[in-house]
Amino acid sequence: MEFYAKRAYWNGSYEESAEVLVRLIQSCAADQGELVEMRLAQALAEVKFATEEFDEALELCLKVTAGRKQMLGSRHVLYFQSINLLTWIYQVKKDSVENARLQRLLPERFLGINLFNTN
Repeated sequence: MEFYAKRAYWNGSYEESAEVLVRLIQSCAADQGELVEMRLAQALAEVKFATEEFDEALELCLKVTAGRKQMLGSRHVLYFQSINLLTWIYQVKKDSVENARLQRLLPERFLGINLFNTN
């Protein structure tokens, strides 16, 4: 189903992608773990960003960022993935102070990794 959500996103069917991701998050079994749930929530935040639902994207991404920092640490690439999305959100929301603060957390030359733009 996650692949289906990714294909819908690539095809520009953002609403369909978001619906599938929400269902996946809601049905995320305890045995799949919090990292799987965070990956799905990050993907949903990316969809919300793409559909210009910036407040929803921000809320989701802040939760994922905090969870990833707690579970993986502040030097993990998945944490940087979330920080990178936050910088985009704050840039669009014209919050240059938060954007600049978060940019300083990213490694130099960080290219940005989006779940839905990778294989």
